[in-house]
Amino acid sequence: MQPPHRARSRFSQLGIKPFFFVTFKERMEVMAKKAFLDVIRGGDFFILDTETTGLGDDAEICQIAVIDPAGRTILDTLVKTTKPIPAGASAIHGITNEAVAKAPGWGPVSQFLCALLVNTNVVIYNANYDLRVMQSSTVLSDQGGGGGGCDVAHLIKDKCHCAMLEYAKFYGDWNDYHRSYRWQKLSAAARQCGVTVENAHDALGDCLMTLGVVQHMVAKENEREANSKIQGGNAIGEREQTGGAEGADEA
Repeated sequence: MQPPHRARSRFSQLGIKPFFFVTFKERMEVMAKKAFLDVIRGGDFFILDTETTGLGDDAEICQIAVIDPAGRTILDTLVKTTKPIPAGASAIHGITNEAVAKAPGWGPVSQFLCALLVNTNVVIYNANYDLRVMQSSTVLSDQGGGGGGCDVAHLIKDKCHCAMLEYAKFYGDWNDYHRSYRWQKLSAAARQCGVTVENAHDALGDCLMTLGVVQHMVAKENEREANSKIQGGNAIGEREQTGGAEGADEA
């Protein structure tokens, strides 16, 4: 058996990084990528997006949408907030206090989501943010007397996949300072993938853009894997031909 350093050297010469030399973080990223691709290829998922009252810890959801893998709308609703929507937030997504005044509160909306999303994969662009705001919306709804809220974030967190993180690795814009891939805004990712950017900062519009981005990622990955198999087959054929020629020379 070769000493580890010699094995590493041999792999390096071949341009291969063996699995036992890969860092824990890299292994987790590979596993996350595989899980993400398997989910999208399998078609067993929903895409979810929200519009909110801000970025702080007290932000609430004022619109939420869910679509299926075919792009069909499962849910698209405004949500009545417990506090006024700041003018700055309205300037971004166009949702006003008047618009949500007669909308359902987070309580009944979250109950519907829990019934819909139980034991189902959920794909979200910037999942950590949406999960946090869903959680804060539940707390604020209960405190505000809305009651009856279901903790959607807790329900889906183990089967939630962040399209933003996966796309960052796919796009490959490396940040040396942070030692990670730069996150891309959804509208930028859509343009980079040739996806039409329509109704940005609208929950349903953002769901459809996210679907276009993940479909593009899977199509490119399928293409890469197909090319890799072809190249591998060609390499095997060349080795067999070389081996046959060497055998003939020896004969």
